[in-house]
Amino acid sequence: MSFNQIINNILLSKRVKFLEEKEKKYQNFFGKNELIFSHQVNEFNKIWSYAVENIKFYSDYSVKHKLPTKIEKLSQLHNFPIITKEQLVDYFSLVENKFYLNSQIKTGGSSGKPASFPFDSKDHDSSWSRSYLGRGRLGIKPFHSTALVWGHSHLFEKNLSGKIKYYIRKLKDYQLNTIRLSAYDISDDSIESYINIIKSKNIRFLIGYTSCVVKIALKILEMNNNTVFDNLQSVVVTAENTHKADIRIIESAFNVKCDIEYGMAEAGVLGYSCNSCKVINFFWDDFIYQTNENNNLIITSIYNRYFPLIRYDTNDIVENEMTTDSLLSTNRIVGRSNDNLEILVNSKKITVHSEFFTHILKSIDNVQDFLIVQKDLNINIYYVSSNKDLSKVFFSKLEKEYKSINKEYFRFIDTKEINKPSSPSGKKKWVIVEK
Repeated sequence: MSFNQIINNILLSKRVKFLEEKEKKYQNFFGKNELIFSHQVNEFNKIWSYAVENIKFYSDYSVKHKLPTKIEKLSQLHNFPIITKEQLVDYFSLVENKFYLNSQIKTGGSSGKPASFPFDSKDHDSSWSRSYLGRGRLGIKPFHSTALVWGHSHLFEKNLSGKIKYYIRKLKDYQLNTIRLSAYDISDDSIESYINIIKSKNIRFLIGYTSCVVKIALKILEMNNNTVFDNLQSVVVTAENTHKADIRIIESAFNVKCDIEYGMAEAGVLGYSCNSCKVINFFWDDFIYQTNENNNLIITSIYNRYFPLIRYDTNDIVENEMTTDSLLSTNRIVGRSNDNLEILVNSKKITVHSEFFTHILKSIDNVQDFLIVQKDLNINIYYVSSNKDLSKVFFSKLEKEYKSINKEYFRFIDTKEINKPSSPSGKKKWVIVEK
């Protein structure tokens, strides 16, 4: 065992122990669906009692809808009205509820307006254990060498705090044996460098945005040089729609199995695939999964969460052959799909992941809503904000990643309201690329 592994096992001993206990629980409950459902009922009743007694949102919700103090079976949850993201955002925006956001996570998804949700250390621990419960089924353990193709919105925070967070993240990545590859820059030159890193750094696990991993895979196939990744054990795609064609491309390029991680910022990791048909298995001990009449996935947290989510509408559509009062898996989730944008840097065309732009805009103070529309090289940014220097701030952040941007193709349009089109799942889109 390396020195880093010894230190990691000490620093994260609580999480590792929690993961081991979770793995044993899943072994003991394997194939015993009725025991699982009974467990979910018992845990829900504990959380529901806590929520009604301690959180005004839920005590008001309970009184308004004349809800029971406990349930006897999961089907009774359908009598609890569905709660939307917009309802919670409005609740957290009130001055008296700001304390819930002392510890928070910002949603980076494609639905609604930018928002913050309460998320404390227990929530992070729980999401971490779910991640590695799913990865463990693929043979991936904590601290295995990992390449993460991801965004890094913390770079856009102005002031000293942003720089400190950046270097802390770099230190943590080094300690956890993780290499972070920028999902924002997916130009050909960057993709080639990523391929070399995955080969030369003996990466065992590759995870990232679906669109970015597919682009890396396509480049490998295009190079047609029989690239071999001797140490790579698993590839996982996440955060965006994944189609069968994407899986085939990735598996052909890397010559390893590709699986799917499903989750969202406000809830953390919720499910993993680990089989040839890519069925996503939900982590049933932390959430109850149900659907509404439109097949939207509705989740209810049943672990010791800082701010529980009760009958929360994810806005993701699930495809299942049959509906039950507690889904343990789903055939497919129709989630978001990001469009890549193209910009000119020193008159050279660069392909940029849309998350790069959305993270920038979400990090600017007083931006209430926005929509990015690209046609050819022209980019229109429609925004609702009291910030009169938005374009100046936007470019100052953009130039942290790309110097010498050709700014003449950008147009900033101040508006009072933005009507976003919807994706197939019903989510509102932040980015539109007109062909």
